[in-house]
Amino acid sequence: MDDSTTGSGETSQQTAESSYAVTMEPMGAVEFEAVPESWVAYKTGYGDMGVALGIGDGVVGVDRPHESFRLLKERFYSQLPGFELDLDDTTNIRADGIALMNGGSDPAKGVFYAMDPTAAGYEMKQYRDLGIRNAFDGVETGEFGRTDYETLLEVDPEIVVFHWGVTYEKDAFESRFVEPLVNHEVGKELTAVKEGNLYPGGTAEQGPVINLFQTEMLAQQQYPEQFGQYPGLGEIPDRTLFDCQRVADIVTGEL
Repeated sequence: MDDSTTGSGETSQQTAESSYAVTMEPMGAVEFEAVPESWVAYKTGYGDMGVALGIGDGVVGVDRPHESFRLLKERFYSQLPGFELDLDDTTNIRADGIALMNGGSDPAKGVFYAMDPTAAGYEMKQYRDLGIRNAFDGVETGEFGRTDYETLLEVDPEIVVFHWGVTYEKDAFESRFVEPLVNHEVGKELTAVKEGNLYPGGTAEQGPVINLFQTEMLAQQQYPEQFGQYPGLGEIPDRTLFDCQRVADIVTGEL
């Protein structure tokens, strides 16, 4: 066996040994050609496990990195000689508190009805699937979640979504929900208003097909860096979470 053959054999063996599969329910088995260079941790504890394994420089996303990881970096990691954890480009994967407001809310009259996006049922499926938390959890509200501008400012959500908003024409949605908030002396102080994060929510009546589109819509509203910017009511997004042609083939029985 000459040197070239030996070298080729070693390369093939190394390639075979570097690939592997990971099985985790409900996803099933996923095969990797090599150890990923970048990774995302749901919570800081999992992130710390990555640091312990020597791959801390590969973390690209974690739940509130600049609030949790930064504190640990200052108090603990800084005591490790020669170790530096760079969080500058780490994405916050936490679903910020999308106060979810009922479409019956009337900002012009200062009346809002807060909803719980974590509630059971198909009405809230996309919110649960994307990990959206209830911004009003623990906040005292009136009947049917009724609240006002002052309480909304106390909660100060980064995103406000109006349930059923997708059933409005663009101008009508702006007129009913956006303009009153922008022009109100308290409403204009909201972080969601200042950052332009006032969005139409999905219809409560959704089956599997509508849910695909509404999940995509919410993902772009909540995570524009990962899924593309939400284009607005009536506009087709540049990037999608699913293959429209494949869905069309399924519903027309072409598969």
